[in-house]
Amino acid sequence: CTSLKSIFIPDSVTSIDGSVFYGCTSLASIAIPGSVSSIEGYSFYGCTSLASVTLHEGLTSIGYNAFYGCTSLASVKLPEGVTFIGDSVFEDCTSLVSVSIPGSVTSLGYRAFCGCPRLSEVICYASLPPKIMVADGFNENPSFDGGGTLYVPSGCADVYKSSDWGKVFDEIVEMER
Repeated sequence: CTSLKSIFIPDSVTSIDGSVFYGCTSLASIAIPGSVSSIEGYSFYGCTSLASVTLHEGLTSIGYNAFYGCTSLASVKLPEGVTFIGDSVFEDCTSLVSVSIPGSVTSLGYRAFCGCPRLSEVICYASLPPKIMVADGFNENPSFDGGGTLYVPSGCADVYKSSDWGKVFDEIVEMER
């Protein structure tokens, strides 16, 4: 559906199935209602015009490659309640500058934010650093390309600096309460 520019998702929808909007290269924005608890793998893969994604509380997981290659997406605010971000979810989102990760997230998949060269600001509200998946045989942390600033809750900078997160970001800054 390369000409699909917009779509309304009603509150009766509880899941965005895998590959449902795969390759919809004209889709510019999407609002996912709070009734949706999961976005499955490849759901918005290659939606190169997708510049705005609105996610609401109720969402708990985002599957692998869900937003892979959404090259127009500049910022993402994940809602409280999301616990898992799958492998390569936002990989190759080359315009992505800012990401907000809620305190509910417990783990990020392998390469979740790789290939995002402009990603300079990550805000993570978790008091304990979410687990970052590392591929077998790798010593580096491949969830992020590295660089930029990580903002964490007040009093949590040291625990982030001593975790895998500390290997990735140029600077880790505590947010004011």
